Amino acid sequence: FESIDDTTFCKQAHPEFSPVGWHLGHIAFTEAYWILEYCAGLEP
Repeated sequence: FESIDDTTFCKQAHPEFSPVGWHLGHIAFTEAYWILEYCAGLEP
């Protein structure tokens, strides 16, 4: 993500969709939650 500028993360594919950066953050959070809970046996 270092090569992507901030304006790219703020773009929306459609006016009714959240920005790209929000979706990437949501995916990262969900994956971290899943890994902590199911793979490591920890409470997130």
